[in-house]
Amino acid sequence: MLKDKGILEYGNLKIPYEIDYGKRKHIYISIKNNLVTVKVPLRTNKKIIEDILLQKEEWIKEKYQIQQNNVRRELIFMEGEMFYVFGKQYQLKIRYEDCSQVSIYIEHDNLLVTLPKSYQEKELKPILEHSIQKFYQKLVKNKIEERITYLSEITSLYPKKVTIKKLTRSWGRCSSSGNISLNRDLVFYQDKVIDYVILHELSHLKYMNHSRDFWNLVAEFMPDYKEQEKILNNKK
Repeated sequence: MLKDKGILEYGNLKIPYEIDYGKRKHIYISIKNNLVTVKVPLRTNKKIIEDILLQKEEWIKEKYQIQQNNVRRELIFMEGEMFYVFGKQYQLKIRYEDCSQVSIYIEHDNLLVTLPKSYQEKELKPILEHSIQKFYQKLVKNKIEERITYLSEITSLYPKKVTIKKLTRSWGRCSSSGNISLNRDLVFYQDKVIDYVILHELSHLKYMNHSRDFWNLVAEFMPDYKEQEKILNNKK
C-alpha cells in the first residue's frame, strides 16, 4: 500500500491530506480526525486526483470546519492542523532550524514548532505529540493557578490542594477533604468556561451536592453559568 501526504490549500485554509493507493476501482474521499483521506486505484494520475479535490472543495471545507469546531477531537499532529488554545484556533506550523531542542510558541495565528534540522528524517508524530502536550500542560497550569487565586478571593472559598490531570468523565472534582482536581483539557476553552468549572468545584467546598443552594451560589458569581455548560457539552 502506497501513501502520499501533503497540505490542501483553499485560500487561507490549509488542510492535511493523505492519498492512499490500493487495489480498488473507484476514488473515495473521507474526512476523519481532521485528515482528508483520498483512496484511489493504483497508478491513478496525480492530475485526476487534483481535479477531484478541486471539485469537492466546498464539501471538504464544510466537513473539515465541522470537525475543527470540536475542541476535544482526536489530534493527528500534522502540519496545517488546527489547535485550540484557550478558545482560539491556531494552525500548526513546523520550522527546522540550527538548534538543539524543540521549542513551541504562538506567533500571530500559528502554533509554531521549531525543530532541530536533525529531526527532518524522523517520525514527527510522537515528537510533536509529546512536545505539544508539555506546552499545553504548562499553559493550563499557569492559567488555572491565576484563576483559582482570583476566584477564591472573591468567593472566600479556598481549596486545600489543586491537581491538574486527565479526567475522562468530568471537568473537575472536589473531594470531601477539600481537594480539587481539574481536567487538563480545559486548555482548549476560553477563560469564561474555565472560570465556570473552577467556580463549580469551589462551590462544592460549601455544598457537596447539586442542591438549589449550590446552584444559587454558582449563579451569584456567574449568572450565565448555563451558557458555559452548553459550551462544555458542545451544545452551541
